Amino acid sequence: MKKKYIIGLGCSWTQGEGGYSEQVWKDHGGRVQVRGRSDYYLRAMEHENSWVNVLCRDHFTDHTPINLGVRGIGIVLRLINCIFVIE
Repeated sequence: MKKKYIIGLGCSWTQGEGGYSEQVWKDHGGRVQVRGRSDYYLRAMEHENSWVNVLCRDHFTDHTPINLGVRGIGIVLRLINCIFVIE
């Protein structure tokens, strides 16, 4: 059987920024943009709840998600970065 993938390529929203639990939103007063201090405690939740993973988990269960979203670089730089790695 052939493997199927859904590849997410993009910026922070593809990475999963914003995909937090209700408790995290409450703890941060409804604005979860941690700037200037460590936010690694949020990364696992971001990756788990990214649109790429949710799409595969809830709709395309026979696909494997590959999330290439990176916070802070935007789609154009991410594409250039991927092309550079491929070449």
